Amino acid sequence: MPKKSILRAALLLIGLCAVVSFAEGPDAAEGARRPFTFLWMSDTQKLSSHMGEYEQVGAWVLGELGPRNVVCFLHTGDIVGVYKNGMQWERAHAALDPIVQRLPSLVIPGNHDILSKWRDYDPFRKNWYGEEAMAALATDETSYECGRGRYMLQTFGGIDFLFVGMGYDTTPEAMAWVEEVLGKYPDRIAVLMFHDYLHGNGRIFRRSQEQFDRMIAPYENVRLVLSGHHAGSFIRRDDFPSGRFTQSILMNMQDNSTRRGTVQFLTIDPEASTLSVYAWSPIFWKKPAFEQVIPIDLELR
Repeated sequence: MPKKSILRAALLLIGLCAVVSFAEGPDAAEGARRPFTFLWMSDTQKLSSHMGEYEQVGAWVLGELGPRNVVCFLHTGDIVGVYKNGMQWERAHAALDPIVQRLPSLVIPGNHDILSKWRDYDPFRKNWYGEEAMAALATDETSYECGRGRYMLQTFGGIDFLFVGMGYDTTPEAMAWVEEVLGKYPDRIAVLMFHDYLHGNGRIFRRSQEQFDRMIAPYENVRLVLSGHHAGSFIRRDDFPSGRFTQSILMNMQDNSTRRGTVQFLTIDPEASTLSVYAWSPIFWKKPAFEQVIPIDLELR
């Protein structure tokens, strides 16, 4: 394997299960509770077919990591438009690898990243992780079916998080794995990532109802659910008898004419218990940003 591919595979595997604490140094008393940001991308497939645009977005994002105190990178799938197009994967890696090198990252496959007709995830595994990393994923407890699903543990702003992602087509078996992970870490605030969950009008149907019933409603630590796939944007709140509430966010504003290249920054203020959503495209920079501040439940009961 070329040295570049080996380095890429190593970078994609490093740190997913490690507990990383930000703002926990000498100034922890002052800084540990300061706001921090999750960088979130979804359905970036249309960037992969436009020369230079993926790299443009990636370069802009790199400049925002420090000023926004970005602590991790999340991608909810459809990295490329055509799973077997090598050039599209190269463009994606050119843009995203520098981000992965800087941040703890969790990336799941969308339907465009796999041979969806046969539910074959090998194109995603081989093109995103590489052959060598696939061998390591086979025995990695943070991985479901060699990267079809992943989880990672991180600590930001004094809050212990569990991130669990499951790629396109959450079968009953895949849901069972997510349930097992959630049950293993009840004392961590859980962020769930699905490629397909909310619809553009905020409703949940069929399989997504099963996702809600099995992986969201029963687990008190689930507080944030991220998804793409369906066009549009929506923020849905669900309240539960215990006093817990979840926020589920759909973000897929990648249509060619006005929103291609949109990137989401999710900023959590631990002191105020708020989540600020900022979505903007450096490709269509004249288009106004999507901005909304919502409450987030950070209290474990």
